[in-house]
Amino acid sequence: KPEYVSVDDIPAEIIEKEKRILREQALNEPKPKPANVIEKMVEGRLNKFFEENVLLQQKFIKNPDITIKDLVGEATSAIGEKISVRRFVRYELGEGIEKRKDNLADEISKMTQK
Repeated sequence: KPEYVSVDDIPAEIIEKEKRILREQALNEPKPKPANVIEKMVEGRLNKFFEENVLLQQKFIKNPDITIKDLVGEATSAIGEKISVRRFVRYELGEGIEKRKDNLADEISKMTQK
């Protein structure tokens, strides 16, 4: 469920908050790690955060070897015009549909009481 179009769209305070959380997780691991290793772990986990929350960083569903950004780049070169994604709408199957909770026995008793 991407929330942002590109990494540039993510507010700096959210990135800093995520870095703090990831740094805490790395520091609390059972085996202590050197500071440079912790920073590499934070960067790797931050990239994973971007893959999950940024549309252009996500894998293309029909070809998981490329990202949406790569797909847009391919389309740009094929068409010859610059293409950019400014916004998107995500639809989810069944979103907004509430399941009815009917009780058949109650309905029959109401019908017979009339």
